[in-house]
Amino acid sequence: MRAAVLLAAMSCMAAACAGGLPGPQSAGDPPGPSGQELLSMADALASGGDHVRAGQYLIAAQTRGISDRQVIGRLLKLDAAGGQYRLGIEHAEAYLQAHPSELSVRQCLASFYLAIGETAEAAREYARVLERRPNNPEVHFALATLLRDAGIERARMDEHYRAYIALAPHGRHADEARAGLFEELP
Repeated sequence: MRAAVLLAAMSCMAAACAGGLPGPQSAGDPPGPSGQELLSMADALASGGDHVRAGQYLIAAQTRGISDRQVIGRLLKLDAAGGQYRLGIEHAEAYLQAHPSELSVRQCLASFYLAIGETAEAAREYARVLERRPNNPEVHFALATLLRDAGIERARMDEHYRAYIALAPHGRHADEARAGLFEELP
């Protein structure tokens, strides 16, 4: 099965190199790969480490009827794995235009901003997530750590470390959060 998917991906890649994926089909054109086939090819390419080409196939799958909700998680994962943080920002922002309440994508957007050193934008996006999900310990920790590393808003940093500890007292970052406090908790 995997060999068949890889063979199909290679065949489609050859067609793409010869002139790109076909546009909208006319009555005389042979049918191209379906959205689901393109999605499968993208997954095969991604598992083989070809993140750029996999991303192209995901975008093509959307033009063939695959919903943006089915694509966005895969696309952002590829952007992160390939170190394409600015592209990840573009993809996340475009998606959030249509789906502004999608908090997992907003959290990824904050992480992409942080990865390129845009701390103000990252902090803004983490804060937007916390407006809707104030009980998310991981976002409290991420925001506190961002503020600590940037050396800004120490009182706000302390507030978010305390929130993390209150929400996840035995969480994987509890020791680091406790070490970042102004005053130790009992």
